[in-house]
Amino acid sequence: MKAPLCCVLVLVTCSLSLLAQNKAAAPKTVKETVDVVGIVPRTVTDASPYASAKLIVTKKPVRAGQPVKVQFKLVNRSDQSLSYIEPMVFLELRDREGKLAQETELGCAYDFFSPCHTDSQKKLPNPARKRSMVPPHAEELSVLSLTSFYTLRNPGTYTLTGYVCGLEQAANASQSGGPECFKTRKVKLKVARTRASEMAPATGKTSGED
Repeated sequence: MKAPLCCVLVLVTCSLSLLAQNKAAAPKTVKETVDVVGIVPRTVTDASPYASAKLIVTKKPVRAGQPVKVQFKLVNRSDQSLSYIEPMVFLELRDREGKLAQETELGCAYDFFSPCHTDSQKKLPNPARKRSMVPPHAEELSVLSLTSFYTLRNPGTYTLTGYVCGLEQAANASQSGGPECFKTRKVKLKVARTRASEMAPATGKTSGED
């Protein structure tokens, strides 16, 4: 009776070992939530299997009406170079109620999710678009002017999200480097009132005077 019992134990042990190996060998996948966003629709997911991206607010506190810049960090997590055509990242800023913050004309022109995008994009010239490349497992850091796209005149708490769009595998430009667009994590942005001492002094001259 002992021999059959030993055989059963050996078979169970082997089965568990094979199951563990198969589970370990399974490729990593990115859990994605797919949305279709924008007046000019684009498919947006929560993440990309090839790259990750992050927004960093470098200056705190942020003052209403003052220039605000954010850092954008892109990391190529694949074994192939990724290429893109600028602009690649689009900034979405929403208030506490979820409403899109007041945009500038440039923001309307560039932000595909903006209600004013279709009309305003015809008003601005189309400059030559530059193609850039990120080597395998490398990272790229750039600085974006948030106040070029939003006026930020009203104090309050906002949520900032970046849409990263148009990544391609450089070895095959016709092959996408992941989803059409993917999101960065949301960043909380608190905009405080501008202090009187930080306001520009009145000169008594109107705009355009020397």
